[in-house]
Amino acid sequence: MYLLQEITLLGITERVESMTSTHDKLMNQILTTREIRIKDPIHILRGFKDGVTDAVINGSMDDEYTNEYYKQGYDFGISLYAELMINNDFFKEKRKK
Repeated sequence: MYLLQEITLLGITERVESMTSTHDKLMNQILTTREIRIKDPIHILRGFKDGVTDAVINGSMDDEYTNEYYKQGYDFGISLYAELMINNDFFKEKRKK
C-alpha cells in the first residue's frame, strides 16, 4: 500500500513539475511577445497619440491605459492645450465676461 502511495505521489509530483515547467515556458513566451510589442514603433505611436487625444479632446486620462507612451502623450497634450489657452487669451476673455 505504501508503495502504491509513493508511486502515485511520485507521478503527481512529476506532473506538477512538468506543468510548472510548461507554465514557465509559456510565461516567458508571453513576456517576450509583450516586450517586442511594446518596443514596436506602431504601438509606441498609437499610445502617444491616444494620450494626446484624450488630453486635448476629452480632457481626462483613460484609466485603462498603463502604457508609458500614453502617459507621455497625455502630459504633452495637457501642456499643449494649456499653451493654446494662454496664446489665445482664453483666460483674459473669461475675466471680461
